[in-house]
Amino acid sequence: MKKLKRLKPEISSGPNGIHLMVLSNTAEVVADPLARIFQESYSQRVLPADWKKAHIVPVFKKGSRTDANNYKFVSYFHTV
Repeated sequence: MKKLKRLKPEISSGPNGIHLMVLSNTAEVVADPLARIFQESYSQRVLPADWKKAHIVPVFKKGSRTDANNYKFVSYFHTV
């Protein structure tokens, strides 16, 4: 629930199309069901196919651009 409440509504929604403000404002209601879904998926070692579709992009932070430690890796979903 803490993570949901800390979502930044100015960031665009993910591939599910749910605006982050909705998730943040309904955190008390959706936190437990979401946690159960994630836990069940984890315990069965099965991930939905959509969770496996992401592009990983290195984003430069600071320092030398030749040092891999100066990049953070951000994943995003590409929908067509």
